[in-house]
Amino acid sequence: MKYLALMQESPVAALSFSGPALKIGARDRFIGWSQDQRKRYLPHLANNSRFLILPWVRVPQLASQVLSLAVDQVRRDWPHQFGTPLWLLET
Repeated sequence: MKYLALMQESPVAALSFSGPALKIGARDRFIGWSQDQRKRYLPHLANNSRFLILPWVRVPQLASQVLSLAVDQVRRDWPHQFGTPLWLLET
């Protein structure tokens, strides 16, 4: 899923979200799931595969604000696009 963040109708950032990596040791240990659980629940995870603040944009805390708004939007859009609720978003 791809998003373009606008400020006063001008693009300031671009983001994309995709399915998660199949195996990430640190993530899998943090969650504490087994291999079977990982296979079963991986569709409930998403990866922020691209996050670009356009180079000419200079707005304090813009990245944090854009990412926060994007997380809310992805949480709403993910079930409609993929038919499963989103539980975790990796960045």
